This record gives sequence, C-alpha cells and structure tokens, in this order.
Amino acid sequence: MELFIQHLCRHENLVYRQNYVPQAAIDFFETHVNSQLRRVDLYNMLCKEGLIDPTFIRKAHINFWISELLGREYVKDVNNQLHSAKLVLEEPSMRSKDFEVVLYKDTEYLATIAFVTPFWSRVEIVHEIVID
Repeated sequence: MELFIQHLCRHENLVYRQNYVPQAAIDFFETHVNSQLRRVDLYNMLCKEGLIDPTFIRKAHINFWISELLGREYVKDVNNQLHSAKLVLEEPSMRSKDFEVVLYKDTEYLATIAFVTPFWSRVEIVHEIVID
C-alpha cells in the first residue's frame, strides 16, 4: 500500500503576538482581587486603563490570573487541605469576622475540623448541637 499526500494550501506568515498578561495587569489584580468587582468588571477596567490589549488578552487569561491569585491567598498548605483551611480560619482577618476554629484533629486515621461562623453569634439559645 502506498500513500501520497500533497498539501497545496498556502498559509499566511505567522506574526508574533504578545499574548501574555503584563506584570502591570497582575499588579492591578493583586490590589483589586479582594474587592467586590466581578471578573468581567476587572477585565473592562484593565482594558480601559490600557494595561492589557483586548485584541490579544481574553477574559479567559484574566480569569486564570484571578484564580491563581485567589489560590495563593487561600491555599496555605498545598499538601494538606484541612491544615490549609485551619490556617486561613485562624488569620486575624477571619477572626475579626467571628470565624473561630473549635476543633481540629489531623491524625493518620482521622482528619476533622470544626469551626463557628458569624451566624453562631446570632444564635441566642442553643439547646442542641449536631455534628455531621
């Protein structure tokens, strides 16, 4: 069996495009990532400020970087998710919002965490606590 392939379609010359997110845009994320802005609003602000070129940088690029930055903020221990959650809950910013770890146990056989949220301070009378 013999196979003959001929490719006759001529392609345009490739043009280098700078499609990475500039450091100035990443710095902008770091200062605005905790704001109440939606990701699309951050993208629009970056375009308006001229920090990115919307011709080459898409919303998906921005979503990726926001996810990366949020991950860095909330993932404190990459090897132990439970310990990471405990570290986040023990930060002063979380404690000031009435989050408090009341039980943490991480052994070879048992891994558990229990914490109270701001809702706990609103409960006036507690007759029973159910732990699941």
